Formats: sequence, C-alpha cells, structure tokens
Amino acid sequence: MRIGTLGDWLKVATVFGALAAAAAWLSVVAPVFDIVSHARVPIAALLVAIALLHLPGRRWRWAGGALLAAAIGAAPAWDHIAPPRVRPAEGATMRVLFHNAWMRNEDPSRVIALVRATSPDIVALIEVRRDWHEALGALDDLYPYRVMEPRYGETVIFSKTPVEPFDVPGAGASIVFADVARAEGPDLRIAVTHFTRPWPWDAPGAQRDQLDRFARAWRENGEPDLVVGDFNGAPFAEPIRRLSAQTGLRPVVSAGGTWPTFLPAILRLPIDNALVGVRVRAATRQVRGHTGSDHAPVLFQITLAD
Repeated sequence: MRIGTLGDWLKVATVFGALAAAAAWLSVVAPVFDIVSHARVPIAALLVAIALLHLPGRRWRWAGGALLAAAIGAAPAWDHIAPPRVRPAEGATMRVLFHNAWMRNEDPSRVIALVRATSPDIVALIEVRRDWHEALGALDDLYPYRVMEPRYGETVIFSKTPVEPFDVPGAGASIVFADVARAEGPDLRIAVTHFTRPWPWDAPGAQRDQLDRFARAWRENGEPDLVVGDFNGAPFAEPIRRLSAQTGLRPVVSAGGTWPTFLPAILRLPIDNALVGVRVRAATRQVRGHTGSDHAPVLFQITLAD
C-alpha cells in the first residue's frame, strides 16, 4: 500500500473517530448514543494511535485533530484513565470479588482458583452455570455461607460471615439484595446486579428505565452500601452518571476495561463495576486476570464507617 493511499485511509479513520467522540456527548440528549458514551476510552485510544500513524507522513494537522478529538471524547472518563490516588481512611476494611462467570464458560476451575488466591470476604458471581454447583462446593471451607438465586444462569454470593438475602419489590429480576454480617458494626448491605444492555441490543431507553427502577428500589430499601455487577455500561457514561445523581452512589474508579477479554485492557469496555454509598469512606478497584469468561473479574476493597 502506497503512503498516499495509507494517508487517505488514515484521514477517513480520523473523521470517523472524531464523529464517534462527538457522538458520545450526544448521549446527554438521546439514549441511542449511549453505546458510544460507554466506549469513550477505546475510541480515544484508537484516535491516539491514528495520530501517531499520521506523524511519519508529516500530516501534522490531522495528527493534532485526532489528538484533540481524543481529548474531547475522553474528558468525562479522565479519572478512569489516570485515577486519582485513594487516600487511606479509618474504618473496617472489606474485600469483595465480583465476576461475570459467563454462561458459556464450561470450566469453573480457574474461577475457583482465583477465589482461593484472593480470598476476599465476599464473592459475588453472576451468570453461573447450574452444572457448576458440585464444583463450587470446593469453596465451602472458605465460605460457609452462600446465597444462590436463579437469574440468567444464577447469581451466587459467597461470604465468610452470615449472609441474608431479601426481596426488593420493583427492583427487577436481575438484582439480588443481601445483608452480610460483620464481626463488628452494622451489617454490610450489598446489591449484586446485571443490568440490561444499551441500544441496539435492547430498546433505546430500556437500560435507563431499568436504572430508574433500581434507583427507586435503592431508596425504598435502606440505601445499601455497595452495588457490584455487570452494569453493561461505563461509570462515566450518561446512564450510570444519571443513576449516581439519583442515588448519591459514587463509582469506584480505576484504569482497565473488563469486556471483552480478548482485547487489550485499554480497548475493553469498563462495564464490571461498583458503586458505593455514604458509609464507604474509601474504595479501590483492581481488574484481575482471565478465568475463561469473556469478562475479567474485579476485586474491590472498601473501608466502611460504622
């Protein structure tokens, strides 16, 4: 391919990338653009790569335009690209591992190995295959308390201390609420969720409607301390920002996407996340390695005020 031809293709890619970065902002007014809003970081990463490819051809304006579009598109996600340092806080520390185990993942051994290697206080799994039940019994020595709720596959919560699920009318079928006992202080109230996907996989407003229902259920049921799940959306995207504004929940920020796992971390969508309530004084998020799922697991550490 001649350099001139390559340059033409790069110009086309720059225009489409810039349009995608601009479209992410349109999510504020129309939910059909939500999918682009969730992909702000991968779009910005591709625009930076395109800018670098312009340099050998001395297309300085095109390179500058690509970098400017990347900056504009990624601006709301900056804390997730270069997360601020979490300041230590006084209080009880708990570690929670969340993972979308994936219904097509036939081998539970790597998930079990991850749980044993990290040994968190709480393990929350979604999309757990029913034929994993016997294998998951290998964790009984670490986690004597377990909740298993039928969802798409199953939602499973393992805990080192007693855990009690409770019904939340109106919250939706893909959410499990539970109280987890602590050695000292009040129980930790947790919600494990699997929100629907944005358009075009579902109706344009379906994800936002589900988030609105969850916000109402949250307020009516004691405002739990922690929500973990596959949000099918990034914390900096408009739907999750709306949920945070409605509930006062704060996203736990860190670099690294989680889906799909066959892509480099910078090109993955950061859709496996946590939101924390007012009792959480500090929180960190760490993306872990592969387990055979198309989602990477995430380990959260939270510091609770009693």
